[in-house]
Amino acid sequence: MGSYANLYIGELTLYWTKDLDNPTVMMLFTSEDLRIKKSRKSEDDEEPHPQVSYRTKLNVLRDRLEFMGFTLKKVIKEFEESVKERLSELDRRSLEPVAKKDSQWGKHIQAEKDILNKITFKSWLEAMSEILKNKYRTRQNWHSKIDHSGLPLLIQFMLNGYHEQSIWSPFIDFRSLMRAITEITDLNLELVFDIGDFLYANEMDPKETDLCAWARRETSDEFIANHKIIILTEGNTDRSAIQGALRIFYPHLADYYSFMDFEASRVQGGASALVSVIKSFIGAGIVNRVIALFDNDTAAKSALRALEKVKIPSNFKIMHYPDINYAKHYPTLGPQGVTKMNVNGLAGSIELYFGLDVLLQGDALMPVQWKGYDDSLQQYQGELTNKVLLQRKYNSKINDCENNRKRIPKYDWSAMESVLNQIKHAFHD
Repeated sequence: MGSYANLYIGELTLYWTKDLDNPTVMMLFTSEDLRIKKSRKSEDDEEPHPQVSYRTKLNVLRDRLEFMGFTLKKVIKEFEESVKERLSELDRRSLEPVAKKDSQWGKHIQAEKDILNKITFKSWLEAMSEILKNKYRTRQNWHSKIDHSGLPLLIQFMLNGYHEQSIWSPFIDFRSLMRAITEITDLNLELVFDIGDFLYANEMDPKETDLCAWARRETSDEFIANHKIIILTEGNTDRSAIQGALRIFYPHLADYYSFMDFEASRVQGGASALVSVIKSFIGAGIVNRVIALFDNDTAAKSALRALEKVKIPSNFKIMHYPDINYAKHYPTLGPQGVTKMNVNGLAGSIELYFGLDVLLQGDALMPVQWKGYDDSLQQYQGELTNKVLLQRKYNSKINDCENNRKRIPKYDWSAMESVLNQIKHAFHD
């Protein structure tokens, strides 16, 4: 009897292997998901060895798969197209001599066609939910004694081992199957990859074997989908502010993004400098996905005019910070004194996204000061006053929440969450 690595949700096994022949499975996890428990005895050997597994929640898995481009829209499209292709194949098989000669074979083909002609992504997902809730098991082979005869036909079809190593689905890419399953939101389940027996049999130390790094090397042909997204910002304050919020709200995605380190690289900050970096990256043929985040202000709009004649590759997304509600009626300082106006697109530096709790000084918001006028755009450039104070307050906010995550709801994160959502969905189109 061999030693296997098993991937499962609840009590439903989705995949098993003796040699880790599918590195895309490991791409669902990071090294932070590794769990090593106290030793236990194996079934075939009395010598104890540790329980080793990678574990992650379905909502975390969903975020990671969407990072790779496996959006719900894409998955549904693949589902529908794969069902159509399977039906076309069954039509061809039904016309073959063996199907006409063997009535049982012909009936089997027709039974599958009847199911596929009625199946939808929604009905498949509902059936999968029932399978997980009721802890149904697949037959895995035709000799299994498990009886599914009392279950709905679709559930019988999915459980009866039509595919060699998993529950039935029309998906070609294994990650599409996993993304579909993450739509089942009413179950508090984990995806578990149990590799203890496999590591033990192959004399591998789990603490010294970085399977996540191995998987990324093995999937180099899918470099763009599986490697980090590079995020470029106008300055170090932007970088640290976004990274801090990412650690608070999406710690499971933090390893999937790489930020330019202004201090280590001594790169000049500012919108014009960021434009120069973008041109350099494009000229060098960088194949990573790149997000360039500009301030939502006049200076950034002016600097971006230098890219108007540059062909932007599809792996680059160039964007401003998003408009936010509280910036629509924001106090500004000008010749007429304090005036409330819409500062979106005029003074949207990263500090404006720190939240109302940071921007408030007593009963008043830290105002925007009008600086210069851009003749070509015919609009003023504004800057928040006392940015250093705002940066200190925001850093304290981040530190407080990292030390005690229960305090996260006590702060205003609405604007920064809009920035994070913009980053998460940048490549979904």
